[in-house]
Amino acid sequence: MALPGMTTRLLHQSNCHQPRTKFRLGFAADNVLFFGTGGLAYGHVDADGKVVLNDVDLWDGGQSQTNWGWTVGGGLEYEFDNFIIGAEYLYVDRWKSRLYHS
Repeated sequence: MALPGMTTRLLHQSNCHQPRTKFRLGFAADNVLFFGTGGLAYGHVDADGKVVLNDVDLWDGGQSQTNWGWTVGGGLEYEFDNFIIGAEYLYVDRWKSRLYHS
């Protein structure tokens, strides 16, 4: 139960998926592949919220958008006995969400 004049604000935001389209370029030395990678990053953001004053919904709404950005990284892979093991570092920078509720 809300107190007289009490306002409640709720906001929920989620990143539904974060796919990337990237390319690799590398150099092989014996059984080791050293590579750099980079490309396009994008993701869908959903946000919803509400404002309640004394148990009365004053505002209730939501918005969604797709954010675009870039990705860059590097790593190495090692081949032995028809198996490959590797490690990769990937930095992703998607431009910030600007979701406005009015």
